[in-house]
Amino acid sequence: MRNLGAPERPSWKDLLAAAGTASDAEQDPAAGQGGGVIPPRLLRLQVPDPGRSSTGMGSLILAGALLADAPEGEASFTGVVRTIREGVAPSVEAELAAFTAFDQGRSDRYPVALAPEQAVFAYNARRPAEPAVAVHPAEGTVYLDHPVTVLAEDRAKAGAARSLAAALTDSATRDDLQRLGFRTPGGAAPSSFSARTGLDPRPPRALPDAPAADVRRTMQSWAQLSLSIRMLSVIDVSGSMDEGVAPGVTRLQSTVRTAQGGLALLPDDSELGQWVFSTELEGDRDWRELVSVGPLNERLGSATRRQLVLSAFARIRVKKHGDTGLYDTVMAAFDYMKRTYKPEYVNSVLLWTDGRNEDPRGPSLEETLDHIRREYDPERPVQVNMLGYGSGVDVEELRRIAAVTHGDAYVAETPGQIQKIFLRAVSRRVCEPGC
Repeated sequence: MRNLGAPERPSWKDLLAAAGTASDAEQDPAAGQGGGVIPPRLLRLQVPDPGRSSTGMGSLILAGALLADAPEGEASFTGVVRTIREGVAPSVEAELAAFTAFDQGRSDRYPVALAPEQAVFAYNARRPAEPAVAVHPAEGTVYLDHPVTVLAEDRAKAGAARSLAAALTDSATRDDLQRLGFRTPGGAAPSSFSARTGLDPRPPRALPDAPAADVRRTMQSWAQLSLSIRMLSVIDVSGSMDEGVAPGVTRLQSTVRTAQGGLALLPDDSELGQWVFSTELEGDRDWRELVSVGPLNERLGSATRRQLVLSAFARIRVKKHGDTGLYDTVMAAFDYMKRTYKPEYVNSVLLWTDGRNEDPRGPSLEETLDHIRREYDPERPVQVNMLGYGSGVDVEELRRIAAVTHGDAYVAETPGQIQKIFLRAVSRRVCEPGC
């Protein structure tokens, strides 16, 4: 890997950026600013399930701490979760099995497993054809310890527990643990740690322990963000979307490019559908379905839904002199996602628009809000997020609609801003009011 340009001690950010670059995109926009020191599509990250493993959860806590001060920290953390989610394994042992798959030619990307040093030691002790090498990240890492404490109140049980604690910490046991590949509590490595065994005897830099509140928050974020997404994307094609926002780029073109990049963020088990809207696109109806909502990897004829969505993006055109049938479309999209709700997914609507409602024959704002309030079901929640583009947007109007479903509204003025707010929008998940 060094011969291909990877540093001896890459940073966590560079590792996540390289592992998170999708195969069908130039750069995963949620992967962070890694600087490109590791070639894209070189690595496949393997992570033990954060819900069942301190190693996996430690990886998320590290990512959260490193991204805490980033300008788009929430969106970047969403990208990290997406990257980790794609490579989740049930256990450390299971993720190391990916090394065998690579040795046998069943994987085209180098496997990188987030694992304790001791797991690397045990793996190499089996003398595999291609031994693993432990790489310490440049920023450092958290240490996984194995604390012993006495909780029993019964005198006999407490005495037995103290005897066990004494046995676990005496010199003979410490020697046994080092023979199994563990460091001492002070960080001293076993004598067997060497280049031959793939382990560096120098201790990695220890990062500060995460506060308990941060651990709880990270666990909650993982539980929410690791859910599969089921989303209906709705793009405004009214006449004003033909306005230029950069040399040779219209609002619609900028929006579609962002949506294309967003599609690369979604794993195959996500469900997605695509509508467009203006006024009277189909008779009196203001919206048109381009691709039905369903699994991205589902085959529909000769193509997958992912391929059909990409093809639909390429065909989207502005309706000349078309107005913005916003309220009708929001209600229809919300009702559709509620009617087809799936509890194992985060069900949401993502609507892109550059204007305010211009359909005098449609419902009013208050009628729209009343309808969504009446139909919103906290047991079957559908979240509506609104992405506004340009000065013609009534942001308060969008926020009032989104807030009824515990979603949010965002407004951008430039192509760069629309990409950032898209990531912010997909980083949201359904939660209780006030969260």
